[in-house]
Amino acid sequence: MTYPREFTEFATDDVQTWLSEIADRSTSVESYRRIMTYLGCELGKRLPFATASHEKVLIVATSEDADYLVTGYINALKEYGIDYKLAIFWNHHYSLPNGSSVAPITQRFIQNGFDGCSRVVILKSIVSGSCVIRTNLIALLDSLNIDSISDIIIAAPVMYKESEENLKRNFPEAISKKFKFQTFAIDSTREKNGIVLDGIGGEVYERLGLENQPALMQKGYMPELVAQYLR
Repeated sequence: MTYPREFTEFATDDVQTWLSEIADRSTSVESYRRIMTYLGCELGKRLPFATASHEKVLIVATSEDADYLVTGYINALKEYGIDYKLAIFWNHHYSLPNGSSVAPITQRFIQNGFDGCSRVVILKSIVSGSCVIRTNLIALLDSLNIDSISDIIIAAPVMYKESEENLKRNFPEAISKKFKFQTFAIDSTREKNGIVLDGIGGEVYERLGLENQPALMQKGYMPELVAQYLR
């Protein structure tokens, strides 16, 4: 069964094929990871500052997305000679009895010099609600000069139809007016547990071959992208 989906102007034939493949539950972990990397690269190529090599970009993401979506995005920035800093968060995302969600940060990796970036890009494999993005952006705002930030770009291969307005409502206008949204597909169906259909084929943790949310893994989880900077 397929669900209503609206493709954006950025969704090339290749991108539409990749989105169909990650929505397919039979797609292997290896293929899923590879496609997420491709999609990250395509997002990076299509952002509005792709030719502004003087800009320094702060890339904000969760640990599960670091090695694939974020790595692909970084590959695109490197092609344009754009400097960047990373802010990677481990979030424990869960629902409260009243139905709202929280995503406390259990661990973080933030590169020195991040506060000198003039643009912020928040990358996620899918944007369904506002909880994780809100938590991670708030964690950075005290250290950022919001007046010097030209754009806060929320980028994901797939977004739920109400996510843009939900995010804007969670921030004062001084911040939300800087939001720009970049996606390939907008889906309009969501289950009660928050899973978007067709979305990205279920929970990203399982599809990437992770046993759980990285924040909850007993042996811990260190993305290779982050490990490279810690060596």
